[in-house]
Amino acid sequence: MKTSRCVPIKLRGASNSQQIYARTIENLQLSPQAVTKQDIDGCKHLDDIRHKLMYNQAKPKILIGQDNWHLLVATETRKGHRNQPAASLTVRLGPARHPNSYDRTTRALRT
Repeated sequence: MKTSRCVPIKLRGASNSQQIYARTIENLQLSPQAVTKQDIDGCKHLDDIRHKLMYNQAKPKILIGQDNWHLLVATETRKGHRNQPAASLTVRLGPARHPNSYDRTTRALRT
């Protein structure tokens, strides 16, 4: 196993870029994820940002930890009913979708 290193990286968000320092992890193997039209249908609180939330089979390549909290601070939170996903709008990285337990259960049943 190789030693983890601290390296500077530039993250590009929805409206700007930010340089941070990150730790390397050899062979990070996270599962591909998707947010489909079906996941967001019926979520009126997300209608105007739905195009920013949807993606297909994207494999995460970076994990943002609490040491970079300034990237994660929400300027606005969108929430609907309890069984619907929410979204946080951040200045630095754009919108982030937050699933709920209902969402994860139905996704498991669909696959």
